[in-house]
Amino acid sequence: MNTDEPWPSLDEAESRVLRIQTKLHQWATDDPGRQFDDLYNLVSDPAFLVVAWDRVRGNRGARSAGVDGVAPRSILFGTALLAGLRAELKARRLSPAQWCADRRLRQSPHQPELTALLRSAPVH
Repeated sequence: MNTDEPWPSLDEAESRVLRIQTKLHQWATDDPGRQFDDLYNLVSDPAFLVVAWDRVRGNRGARSAGVDGVAPRSILFGTALLAGLRAELKARRLSPAQWCADRRLRQSPHQPELTALLRSAPVH
């Protein structure tokens, strides 16, 4: 996606995501051994981010705060939020697994040691 283009509306994004998911499903069905190597481009696709954000804000857990003390419904949506997330994903500075582990570690009594260990681990 060209960075100067506007972000897709939710309807446009859902349609695009469904088309891509259908295509991926068909490829996987046709060739069960197929590997999908470059999922970062898919995860950082603006349509996928718009749909993912809608699902996060719309689920039941969005009403309560997570370990970071922030409830998803309290975050004002803006393209700047998703653009920042997209930039982090594209630069591979954000690993979804590492992000989830970091959130869990914030509440751990061993947080400094575990965080140091986690940050030294390679990101796949």
